[in-house]
Amino acid sequence: NALLAAVGGKDKVVLDLSCRQDPARGGYYVVTDRWQKFTDVTVDEAVTQLSAYCAEFLVHGVDVEGMRQGIVEPLVELLAEKSPIPVTYAGGIRSLEDMELVKR
Repeated sequence: NALLAAVGGKDKVVLDLSCRQDPARGGYYVVTDRWQKFTDVTVDEAVTQLSAYCAEFLVHGVDVEGMRQGIVEPLVELLAEKSPIPVTYAGGIRSLEDMELVKR
């Protein structure tokens, strides 16, 4: 709470989460260290638990980041279903149709 107070409150904070699908465990997980190290935190756990500390999430679908080969629809759907606060999705967008899917 002291950190949030120092930055002017949670309405001034956007948390950046990099996420990848883990084929071994199934599901999407938060990753670190240039997207190479999987944490034990699932995306749905992260957005549910961390939403109390920020106004918005910036979520990178790193499996497609920078490739312009399309979004990760299951990840976008998961974020729409689980996040109680706004989410900006980044990763793989190749067309206006992709942007419309994210917007919904």
